[in-house]
Order: sequence, then structure tokens, then C-alpha cells
Amino acid sequence: MMKGQTSRGGRIWTTIGGFTGLLAIVSIVIAYLQLRQADKASLSSDFTQASVIAIINEQLAVQREIATAQANPVQSGPTATIVAERIAQLVSTQEALEIARRQIEATQTAIIRQGVNTGGSTPQPTSQTTPTVPSQASIATPNPGQTPELVRCPQRIDFGLTIQCSIDAASEIDTYTFDAQADDRVMLRMARASETLQPWIRVFAPDKAQVCESYAERLADLLDCHLPRSGTYSIQVADSSRERKETGNYTLYLQRLNNPGITLPIAFGQPLSGSIGRPTQIDTYSFEANVDDRILIRMLRASETVQPWIRVYAPDGRLTCEAYAERFVEKTDCIIPRTGLYTVLASDASRARTETGNYTLYIQRLNNPGRATLISPRQALSGTIASPAEIHTYTFEGRADDKVVLRMNRTSETIQPWMRVYAPNGVLACEGHSERQAEAYCTLPRSGTYTLLVADASRAGTETGAYSLSLTRP
Repeated sequence: MMKGQTSRGGRIWTTIGGFTGLLAIVSIVIAYLQLRQADKASLSSDFTQASVIAIINEQLAVQREIATAQANPVQSGPTATIVAERIAQLVSTQEALEIARRQIEATQTAIIRQGVNTGGSTPQPTSQTTPTVPSQASIATPNPGQTPELVRCPQRIDFGLTIQCSIDAASEIDTYTFDAQADDRVMLRMARASETLQPWIRVFAPDKAQVCESYAERLADLLDCHLPRSGTYSIQVADSSRERKETGNYTLYLQRLNNPGITLPIAFGQPLSGSIGRPTQIDTYSFEANVDDRILIRMLRASETVQPWIRVYAPDGRLTCEAYAERFVEKTDCIIPRTGLYTVLASDASRARTETGNYTLYIQRLNNPGRATLISPRQALSGTIASPAEIHTYTFEGRADDKVVLRMNRTSETIQPWMRVYAPNGVLACEGHSERQAEAYCTLPRSGTYTLLVADASRAGTETGAYSLSLTRP
């Protein structure tokens, strides 16, 4: 027993050493980005992507180390003290990695803005004739955080993890603990995985007072449990049948809606593919936004039977917007109430929450969009919608009361043209859609930078193909 625990402690020390090296590399990357004066936008984008992916991988490794240590606790003796100290160090490392990730992304944003303000290079074409837009067609590969391994019967449960255990006897109650701060908001989900168990979850505050409760025949959801004080909370799991005698396996999921655990960053304008690999799974993403930003977010099932469900939470954990549907869902005007880090939950919306499959997730800011291409009057552009749910983003400058005409023709395959024009404040100004050729006539309401979204207009949002695009001022 002692030998096994010593080995585990050694692995934790090795992991911490690796994280220290990673943080040193992060500092070098930031310094390098700040010193380079040429090709800032493209260089910073490449470095940011590589560095952020490395940090996410290490965050997931830390989370697995913590879960392993907590799943096999040592109750007493010197080894227990050593392991407890290592867990505390791992938690601190998680916080440091998250700070490093945000610092890299903030540095990249600042560099791109500096390049734009000082006349430096940007990734947008401005003078070519009939340029293509290959950068908008790429989809990020599935992240390593998807479908994490189940942790079996730990004493503590961490945010963002799913655990699996069982009620083995009539009237049995399983108890788990987690630490939280005053005014945290958490969600819990308990689903029966076998037999006839009927889920029942209760949350108790540090003073043993019950805070939240949910029960159901197959799946119990606590969508927003507001925690009144800081300290160690308890979750009690049991059978909710009338006689409390049913048994069976279950899964339990916990997530904090403000400052969530195991989050994957999603960038404006970059489609991202993911997978709901097991029943009741929830994937968590995050993005930075400013007060009064207007966000478009869509989710499309790419295989099997998952029914898309997207929820966006503000930095304080309050629900900002949500949407769900059987195959394809889009929330077109999600208004951001405050500046900060926002959380997106992607999951299955079926009644039992048991459907699985691949999906595509896309988010774009309608004012100040990401990954946008500049389009100028009388400039002909061409592009290809290469995957279902993909959207291409363009920008152009306009003045109040200007009149513009936009035309989009499909040039191959089955895409149905759809154009939407948004004013500088992110409010829809005009749109046009058709089966083969679409036109949009706009009188611009104000001066500034306008956003043009180009997509497939079919009902399922799944058609693809090449198109041509032009903007004229009559």
C-alpha cells in the first residue's frame, strides 16, 4: 500500500515539474510576440493556437492527477500528508495555467489591434481580384477534453468531471464533497445507468442545511443551484422511488457555471467539432466578451441522434441565452450583459438526455467579429462552404444612409445562398436568401464597420458548395 502511494506521489512531483517548464515557455512566447514587429497577426495566431493547446493538455493532465489521488485516498500517516500537499499544489498549478492561457490570448489580441492601428499587416485581403477564402473553411479538430474518462466512486467530485458509482442496497445514500465560494452557481446531473434506480440528488451547505434538490424517474437535473456561502459542500445521492429500495448504477456530473472546470476555449469565427460520447455528457467551452456585444451561436448534429442544446452563462453564472432543437439550432442575437469570461454548455436536448453523436459548434460576434475578410465595393470574392453549419464572415465600411447591394451566387453543388448584414452595433440591418442566387439591398443606418455573414439557407443548414460574392454601391 505504501509503495503504491509513494509511486503516485512521485508522478505528481514529475507533473508539477513539467508544468513549471511549460509556464516558462509561455513567458518566452509572450515576450517573443511582443518583440516581433513584422507579420504580427499571422505569427501571433500560430503561436497562440499552439501555446493554448499545450496549456489545455496540461490542464487536463492536472485534472486527471487530482481525480486519481482523490479516488484512492490515504486516510492517515505521512503518505496522506504528502498526497494532500501535492493535491493543493496541483490546484494552484491549475489556476496558474488558466492565467497563462488568458495572458497569451490577451497578448495576441493586443498585437493584432496594434497592427491595425499602426498600419501593420493584417490577414484580410484588400486589393486582389477574385480571391478565395480558404481560412474560413477550416474546422478545428475535436479537442482532447471531449468524452473524458469516468472517475469511479471518489470521495470528492471536481467541477467538469463525470463520476460513476452505484446504489447497492435499499435505502443506501452515497455522499460526495466539493469546495465552493459564496455566490457560486453550480449545476448537477444524475442519470441511472442500469436497472431500476430512480435518481435523487441533494446539496447541503457547510452548516448541513439543504440548499438544492432534484429527483426524477431516469434523469435528475439541477440546472442552477445558488450556493450561499464559502466552504465544503456535500452531495447526497440516493434512490427516489416510493419505498427507497431500488438499486443500480448511476453517473453524476458537477459543473460550476461561473468559473467552470475543464473548459475548452472557442474563438469567434472558428467552427469547432465535438462529440457527445456518452449519455448525459455535457461539453464546456469559454470565450471572452464585452458588455453589449451581440453573439450568434449555432450547433448542428453531424452524426447519429444527438439533439443540439446550447446554453450561454455570464461570468456570474447566470443564464444569458439558450436554444435547442432536434437537428440544428441557432441563437441569432445573444446580448452580453457584462464584460468577462462566458461559459457555453453543449449537450443533448432529448427528453432522457441519452442521445449521442458528433456535432459542430460555431460562435461569432456580430459587432467586431473574428476571422473576418474585408470586402470592398466592386470587388469579386469567391469562397466555399465546405462543411455543414459553416459561416463565412466579411466586413466593409459604410456611412449613414449609404445604399449598398450585395449579391451571392452558388457556383457548385447544393448550397442555398444566405446573406445577413449587421450594423456596427451588431443589430441586423438587412438580409437576402434564395435557392441559387440571393440579393440584399441595404440602406445603412449608421457609419462604421459592417459585418456580413454568408451561409447556407437550407432548413437543416447542411448544404455545402462554392459561391461568388460581390458588393456594389448604386
